[in-house]
Amino acid sequence: MKKLKVQLQEHIVDLAALFVSILALVVSCSQQKDIQIAEYRPLLVIEFLKKDSEPHKGIVLKNVGLGPALIQSFRYYKDESAWKAHKPDTSWIPTYESSLAPYTFQDLTVLEPNYVIGENQSLFLLGTDGQLLQPASDSASTHNTSFFNSVTAHHLESLIIEIEYKSIYAPDTQQYYLRFCERFVANNIFDPDMENSYESASIR
Repeated sequence: MKKLKVQLQEHIVDLAALFVSILALVVSCSQQKDIQIAEYRPLLVIEFLKKDSEPHKGIVLKNVGLGPALIQSFRYYKDESAWKAHKPDTSWIPTYESSLAPYTFQDLTVLEPNYVIGENQSLFLLGTDGQLLQPASDSASTHNTSFFNSVTAHHLESLIIEIEYKSIYAPDTQQYYLRFCERFVANNIFDPDMENSYESASIR
């Protein structure tokens, strides 16, 4: 009886050791998969270049992650009220063209579904060399308007841009999200449930 009891205890210890080994293998495989996914994970951010000293100005999309990003959806809102009313737009022209005057925007990119943005790639969503359109009059005030203080720049500061994307790496099934507004306190938001927080209550 005593011998049987000892054998039973040994079997329990063996089974416990086997269970721990299997668990360790599962955890190890899971961690390895997470590491592999992280090696290809995209990360999109947006920056608004508006300094008059910069040769090219506008809203730039960058992939600062480690893998290409596959666009799922792109939309923008003219301002906070449009965002709250769930009234997005999906193309820059002609919807927003009047708000871009008096500057000529040569780089206008609409992100269609399945558009791929490679790692370390940057592209202007709205880009200008900062040159004014030919003014109707030759007034010095029109010629000397700085982009930074222009009505155009103030309009672009109020734009809210939302992008949904995913990795082209098949094992990574996560859906990624970006919300941007120059007037946000944190102007790159990656959590779709996070509320907008503005620097100022007034829209210039």
